[in-house]
Amino acid sequence: MFSFSSGIDETVSDALYKRSRLGAAVINRDHQVVATNDEMDRINGFKHDGRPVTAAERMPEVVDDIRDHVDAVFLVGEPVFNVRVKGPGEGAARESYLCDYLPAPETPDVEYVVAVVRPARLAPKGRKPMAEGDGAPTSQA
Repeated sequence: MFSFSSGIDETVSDALYKRSRLGAAVINRDHQVVATNDEMDRINGFKHDGRPVTAAERMPEVVDDIRDHVDAVFLVGEPVFNVRVKGPGEGAARESYLCDYLPAPETPDVEYVVAVVRPARLAPKGRKPMAEGDGAPTSQA
């Protein structure tokens, strides 16, 4: 579970991180997952034990779907929303998800990307998700 310095009490954190239908993972600049909530563990099919681990080590089938978006958030510092990705697994059984990639903190010196994942079937009606690869910010060189 995530820890809070802002005084959010146990009841609120329990609702957000143990009972939510949104998966959440915190990713560092080395592309290591450093924290997850219970729903993300369910989606991934394993319990994160708190040790930094890369997606390439535990779920190589999803790395290509997420790497560019995570890199874009670190590079530009802007969030990327509603990216369709395939979950772990093989073949037709892989469920589609929508993922938001959020900078943390929201400053030019982004330390982490928080990936918030939800099944695509839970997307609000009338809103189209971005196709895979769309929506990533580009750097202004």
